[in-house]
Amino acid sequence: MGTKLDYSVKHSLSGRLRVASPTIVSNKELAHCIKMHLANGRGVARVVTNHYSGSVTIYYDPGTTGEEDLFDMLDNVTWEKLVQSNGQISKSNDERLAKNQPPKGGRESGVWKLAGKVLGAVGLVAVFIPLLPGVPLILLAALCQEKADDSTN
Repeated sequence: MGTKLDYSVKHSLSGRLRVASPTIVSNKELAHCIKMHLANGRGVARVVTNHYSGSVTIYYDPGTTGEEDLFDMLDNVTWEKLVQSNGQISKSNDERLAKNQPPKGGRESGVWKLAGKVLGAVGLVAVFIPLLPGVPLILLAALCQEKADDSTN
């Protein structure tokens, strides 16, 4: 028996179920594989995955499928089934998922990009305002953007 997907129910309405799994966070390939696996289920109309938050939203027909059936489908999702059915998860991604660690540059890259955009905007405004140093702010913005590019590679 394979390693099961670890999930928790975040929201449940008739016709819609949202669960979250920390193992999906920052793994686009795994989120896509789970989406394809669950979309083939009986009564499932649509599956939306979000690899940033690790959530899976399942839209289903309540007349055909109940929440218990969806929970059974989620409980039957294993790494081995996902790899066999889709073959898109590489060994290195599978090892990283087993450790449950996000990939390099996830949040760090976003922070550098945000800092670069803010400093760039303030630097452009500073060009037109006397006594506000515009050039150093623009240079700092360029440095932040460079750091963001380096942290994603």
